[in-house]
Amino acid sequence: NSLKIYPNPFSNQTTIQWQKEDLAQRLVLRNLDGKEVRSYAVKGKNEIIINRKNLASGEYLLELLDNGKRIKVAKIMILSN
Repeated sequence: NSLKIYPNPFSNQTTIQWQKEDLAQRLVLRNLDGKEVRSYAVKGKNEIIINRKNLASGEYLLELLDNGKRIKVAKIMILSN
């Protein structure tokens, strides 16, 4: 099982989906240095749309967490406008 991310890479927004059985509580977006740049509460959900807003272009890691434990991880790429 993995995260479904579309589109990836993206310019303005992307959709992330996961299995309902994963019981995720948070989705964290990190830069490649490991610094958390965004965090989303996703308890009870299995899909979220991420808007680019002020994120710089480049690669990021997405972590799906349950009680601080990593369930899934994936890379996403944001294209320059």
